[in-house]
Amino acid sequence: MSTMRTRSRALGSWVRVVLLGLCLGAPVHGEDGVESAWRQRLSVAQQLLDSARTRSETARNTYQDWRQRKYPRGTRKKELILEIDAAEKAEAEAEARFAGLLDQARQGGANAGLLREFE
Repeated sequence: MSTMRTRSRALGSWVRVVLLGLCLGAPVHGEDGVESAWRQRLSVAQQLLDSARTRSETARNTYQDWRQRKYPRGTRKKELILEIDAAEKAEAEAEARFAGLLDQARQGGANAGLLREFE
């Protein structure tokens, strides 16, 4: 019975270490520093892409709502159109950067399982 407790405690300790590593973003068993670095870079790029998509969608929706009410006129309309253009340009740049980073990760030997998380 004491060996079961020892095994249970050892397993519990290992689980705590793995969970702590996941929470802190540290490499987990089987993941080296290179994989961890790619995961971090891809995660940041994906967050930037999501942010750009949200900005673009918000700008388009705002303009569409205002058009339905026939409200945007003059300089405010021009500002909205410029914001839509800037948001769409930022989204396209973020998509291109993210796709390029995925290609770099593939060529750099990143694990296929890691790449699937971001595709």
